[in-house]
Amino acid sequence: MVFMTGADNRPGAGKTAWILVLVIAVIVATGLGISAMRTRALSFDGGLNAQAAVNLLERGRYGTGHQEFQDFDHRLQTGPTVVLPAALSFWLFGVDNDTAQFANLVYFVLFFIVAVLFVNRHGGAASAFLAILLLAQTPELGPLGLGFYGEIPALVFFIGGLLVVDKLEADPPIRAAYGAGLLLGLSILTKIVMLIPVFSVLLVVFFASITRRPIRLRHWTGMAAGLAAPIAVFEAVKLLVLGPAIWVEWWAVMVRRIAGQGLPLGMADTPGVLPKATSHLGILSEMIGVPAWSVLLLVIAPTFLFLLLWRHERVAKASRSLPVSVVALWLAASSYLAWWLLLTPTSRAWPRRVFNGLLLQELLVSIVLFWAIRRLLDSRQGLRFGTRPVGLRLIAGAALAGLLLLNVSALLVLNLPQIEWRTEPYIKRRAIETVAAIMRTRATDAVFYGKGWYRAPVLALLSGRELKDFNEFPVSRYGEDLKHTYFVVDNHFRRFKPKEFREIIKSTENSLVVHKGDCSLYRLERVLPYPQMPTPDGSGDLSARYVPREQDYPYVGGLGRIAPNGRFAKSVSGFLLERGGHDCLEIELWVASNAGRRLDFEVRVDGRQLVFDKLVPGQTWKQTVILGEDADPGSPGSLVELWLHGRTPRARFSLWSLDKDRYVVREVGFVDCSDTQGRR
Repeated sequence: MVFMTGADNRPGAGKTAWILVLVIAVIVATGLGISAMRTRALSFDGGLNAQAAVNLLERGRYGTGHQEFQDFDHRLQTGPTVVLPAALSFWLFGVDNDTAQFANLVYFVLFFIVAVLFVNRHGGAASAFLAILLLAQTPELGPLGLGFYGEIPALVFFIGGLLVVDKLEADPPIRAAYGAGLLLGLSILTKIVMLIPVFSVLLVVFFASITRRPIRLRHWTGMAAGLAAPIAVFEAVKLLVLGPAIWVEWWAVMVRRIAGQGLPLGMADTPGVLPKATSHLGILSEMIGVPAWSVLLLVIAPTFLFLLLWRHERVAKASRSLPVSVVALWLAASSYLAWWLLLTPTSRAWPRRVFNGLLLQELLVSIVLFWAIRRLLDSRQGLRFGTRPVGLRLIAGAALAGLLLLNVSALLVLNLPQIEWRTEPYIKRRAIETVAAIMRTRATDAVFYGKGWYRAPVLALLSGRELKDFNEFPVSRYGEDLKHTYFVVDNHFRRFKPKEFREIIKSTENSLVVHKGDCSLYRLERVLPYPQMPTPDGSGDLSARYVPREQDYPYVGGLGRIAPNGRFAKSVSGFLLERGGHDCLEIELWVASNAGRRLDFEVRVDGRQLVFDKLVPGQTWKQTVILGEDADPGSPGSLVELWLHGRTPRARFSLWSLDKDRYVVREVGFVDCSDTQGRR
């Protein structure tokens, strides 16, 4: 492996030129950042991350209150390097959309600064200016750069580490290596996915340290120690707070999450390497806005040119070879893109996960493009690739021309500028802020509910209200008159769970308080056990028995998905049946083995309790019950209700329970006691 010092490779660029480029970078970054911050609300994940900053201030605890408070919640999408500055911003200026994103704005500007410094060091002022243009037109730069995400802050530390790695080639004291490792460690602490590019840097520096270079093995050791330092401090705090047993369990869960989301282990995926790569290229093509072949060029051409330049330096026996930090950047960008294209499950191959890899690739393009142009225009040397220089030179020229064409088209057509002149993001932000403001005006003892995972974390953050989970609404309060009780809907719940949204509206007596954009606030007067059934037109519409095969029978409620030999039932289910002259009720259920250690179960007919029993998980429950009283002659039918009450320590069953597949209804119906052995 041949390396060179970056300082010697730097073209002679005037100091004035690169200072001017740096000023342009600050202006562009500030304009783009403020535009995105002022026109957009926090993202969904950003709302969760911001909750950790608020809880740190108000409770002295690092975690979210989303679906029960958890210290060091796995659902946090970024690390303390973003959460702690945000907490300071909240403490100084209060909690709103702007203060939540202020720390990200600072990181955003710093990212452009360190990127320009790095590219200018290795490619010159013109190369750095190209980097500004490429970065500015990156798709989703504003939303993902701000929004309380950790991607850009992680890159600030990573590129800062590369800048210090350059210094290692001058054989500095070990503290420089420690500083480089410290910055790389902070990058991982910010986003754990940065393990991929950081490992690339360590690998390159290690190989450099064992060759005849100024970089020594002690530099690599110092880097490793610096990298471990911030992670060790954070883990020590976590260990003290959680305790050893929970800390071990926390990491077991984290390892499973990393493996599940970063590797094709049990996730929905595209079979085969080539079909998967093609599918992911299509996703990236849609993100960038160019044909898939152009995206493939962006992925492959920089690496091709980089390797040709590397070989050229070796064949030419130049006194200068490729800088260690640029080799590390190339390996980091290539590894990141390869991971996303070839390993990431397709169900997790969303654009945000390739965002950092795309930014690193753009920095590599800015450097390699100008290197290749200078080599091709060098009349004394040109590009010499050994025995067949002409063919390889043509290939290199084609790759270079393709990259130039791609980048020029991107600059002219795609996303430049990214300043948010559109009104849609601002309208969404105003809608969220309006609903949050109304939530703040409700009574101090008001109770707010969201639904499961989609519990409007941004509205909860901006309103200062805790949103309980409607999945856990107590069964005992069904039908009860409610006071100061509200249900909150944001754009994510309305978009991703429209069926559940409609079901909740139908199953509650409610009034709309405010609807703005895709956000709504409903006041709940009463929660019904299940959606109201239609009223039968005549007695002939009703059946005396219900079996799950009768999927078109409309007079049932509170049933879930189809199960083997039946249908799963929610905590309360109802069946409107024709009683006629029948004097017994027959019920057959099957209880899931994971239903809990103890389930209290009752049967009501027309509001009168006939059975109160315990269900045994993993077993069938079947009874025939004597009714004892005649049916109301004025009623179109009799309402049979099955009520399930959980008594396990952490099980809270309700109509809307996320874990609702507890038992299967196989049959419910009225029969003649003379045909069965009735018993109370």
